[in-house]
Order: sequence, then C-alpha cells, then structure tokens
Amino acid sequence: MKHWKLLASLLFRHTGRWQMGFNLLGSLLGFLLVLISLQFFLDFKSLLSENTDLVKSQYLVVNKKVGMLNTLSLGSSVFQKNEIEELKKQQCIESVGEFVLNHFNATANMNIAIAGAQSMFMELFFEAVDNQYLDINPEGWNWHIGDKEIPLILPNDFMNMYNFNYAPSHGFPQLSQATLKWVTFDISIRGNTGKQAHFIGKIVGFSNRISTILVPKNFLDFANHEFAGGMKTKPHRLILKARNEKMAELTNYIDRNGYEANTELMRNGKFSGFVYNALNILAFAGLLVILVSLTGFIQFSQLLVSKSKYELETLSMLGFSTSAPIRLYTIFYLLAYCIIFIVSLLGVYLIKDYLSTWLFDKGITLQAGVSCVVALSGLGLMLVLLVINFIALRNDVQRIMA
Repeated sequence: MKHWKLLASLLFRHTGRWQMGFNLLGSLLGFLLVLISLQFFLDFKSLLSENTDLVKSQYLVVNKKVGMLNTLSLGSSVFQKNEIEELKKQQCIESVGEFVLNHFNATANMNIAIAGAQSMFMELFFEAVDNQYLDINPEGWNWHIGDKEIPLILPNDFMNMYNFNYAPSHGFPQLSQATLKWVTFDISIRGNTGKQAHFIGKIVGFSNRISTILVPKNFLDFANHEFAGGMKTKPHRLILKARNEKMAELTNYIDRNGYEANTELMRNGKFSGFVYNALNILAFAGLLVILVSLTGFIQFSQLLVSKSKYELETLSMLGFSTSAPIRLYTIFYLLAYCIIFIVSLLGVYLIKDYLSTWLFDKGITLQAGVSCVVALSGLGLMLVLLVINFIALRNDVQRIMA
C-alpha cells in the first residue's frame, strides 16, 4: 500500500487541479447531455405509443386550392399522373391513395325507427379509398355483387352537424351512435343512361380521419361501371401516409405546390417531428461535448505523462516495468469515469423527476425512474472512453520508459 502511495505522489505531483477539474466537468456535462437526451427520447417514444394518432404515420387528405379560375371553369383541381408520381417520390411520404368519386346521381331517404320521427330526403355523394387508409375496420365493411345493402362510413362531423344544427331546426330527434342501428337509408341510384337501382344503406362506423361518405371501393367501381358507363376521372383528392418525423418537410412541400391539407394534423406531426429532432440534436451535442472532453483528457494525460517524464525514466532505470505506472493511471481514470457515470445517472434521475412533476401538472404522465437502456448505454460509453484513454496512456508511458 505504501509502495502505491509513494508511486502516486511521485507521478501526480505535477497534476494541475484546475485543469483536471475542467476536464472532469466537461466529461460530466457530456455524459449528462447524452443520457438525459436518450432518457427523454425513450420517454417520448413510450408516451407516443400510448397515443397512436401521434406515434403512427400521419394520414393527410390533400387537395388543390380552389380559386377564381376554377369558378370560371378555366382551372382544374384534379391531380395529374405526374403530380401523383412526384408525391410518391418524396421521402416524407410513405404511400399515396386516390379517392374514387361516384359518377351517377344518388338520393336517399333516411328512415329512423323511432315513434313520431319523419323520414329525411337528401342527395348523396360517395367516395371510396383503399382500406389501408381507413382509421377503422368496422364489422360488415364489405360488399359483393348482388348485395342490396351498402355499408357506409360517415365522418364524425356529420353526427355533430346533424345533432346540433339540422335536427333541432327541422324537428328531427337527436341521435347517438348507439341508436344508429335503427337508422337505414333507402338509396336510389340513377345513371346518365336512365338505368336505376335501389339499395339499403347501413351505417357501420364513423371516421375521424376522412370527412366524406365512404362506401366500399369495389361497390363504387361496380356502380360507376353499371350506371356511368365505366367513366373514370382523375382524382380531386389524395390521402397521404406521411412519415411523422418529416412533417415539417411535407408541410413545406404542400405549401410550395399550392395544395391544402388538415392544418391541425400537420401541426401535431410537426410538433412530434420537432421533439424528435430536438432530442437528436441534444444527443449529438452531448456526444460532441464528450469527444471534446475526451480529447482534453487525452491531452491532459499526455501532459501529465510528459511532466512526469523524469520520474518515469528514473523508475525505468530502477528496474520498474511499465505495468506499474500504467496500472496506476488506469485505476485513477477508472475511478474518475465511475464517479462521472454515477453522478450523471443521479443527474438524469433528478432532472427527470423535476420535469415529470412539471409535466404531470400539465396532464402528461411519464414512466418513473431511469431506463435500463440509459444505464447500460452510459456504462458502455464509459468503457469505450476508458479503453481509448488506456491505449493513449499505455503508448505514452511505453515510449518514455522504453
């Protein structure tokens, strides 16, 4: 023990405390930044996984802006094939779906099986899109040739407009989703050739994503073929499956090309994308600080070894091998990095505890404690830095004592 104390006092007598303190502080700051950004990245990802509308890809319904030229029939609001292909090439978009319109006349009588309720006549328009773009998968959402019942998906906004605008002003009863099983639509379809058919419409679900009356795509393809002579037109609206973390890029693309989309959904996507990017920048800044502090540690180690050149040469002449000073330096840096690692974990815990309390008051709940992934990542980072420092120290000591 006395031998090691004497060796330590000999080799560290030229150590600058302020320089050592700044290097330790830099490493501590870098560790803390990396670990806290990783911790909140995991917390944010976990929080979003509980809110599937935010963590999953965003679905945006996009159309072209309608202006005076459209009113004068001098402009077109349809999407050309090259515009759709250009959208598909964007890295911020995973896939593009096209809305199919009805090209026939459709009317309906809404029958409510409640005493005293009157029927309601209306003209209808239908749209269809591939099932992968729907936010619900209700039972009965299918149709086959020969079926007289057509499943319908209505937008949730339709219920609000009916219950709080149309029903009170026309003396109709207000309806809840539970009473919709008593509501049917007698649908009459008339084509441009005079061909007619009658169907029963049945509401099977409500969509928060798409504001239109949806029918199965195979029904609309069949009806357009039967009653509109197979008429096909280019889509007026598209639905985009967008990457959540690149919503800012998509927003710029939409604005640049004169398109329109749901601004609220775009705002949510931009927020989550901003947080992801902010956490990535924070992690990068932490790694940068660690690299800078590691460079400082290596330079400090080289300076420490060079200042102890006389002592190391003397130890070599006295018959000491290089293993003794290398072991002493390694133990010193091992203790230093262990302290930095433990203090960093404690700092992550305290910062998270403070922010968790603040977010809880805002209605956001984070999981308690520090993630095992964060602890293991910090341990791995500490070992990597220790190995790099050890190699640099060993080379310097061996060069002097050779």
